[in-house]
Amino acid sequence: MTNKILVKGSCYDETFCKNIESHVCSRIPNMPFNVGHRLKTICGKEFWNTLTRGEKIIAGFFIASLVEENKLPLRFGRFVSGSRTFYRI
Repeated sequence: MTNKILVKGSCYDETFCKNIESHVCSRIPNMPFNVGHRLKTICGKEFWNTLTRGEKIIAGFFIASLVEENKLPLRFGRFVSGSRTFYRI
């Protein structure tokens, strides 16, 4: 049985979430400051394209929850639409 992590009332695979968090944290130092970045840009297209549609959605919920909890050095940027969140460093 895999370990689960609770994100905004839903349970997700802990290993997957921790891998996303680790990947994002490793890429943040190379990102320009005060510029809006989509999660796809932060992760890099190569990595992002390996994820399924469902995994991309989970990654978005998980990273957004970490930003809300101040567990990542990111802040919410502008919102272009309901489904596109930008982050700034």
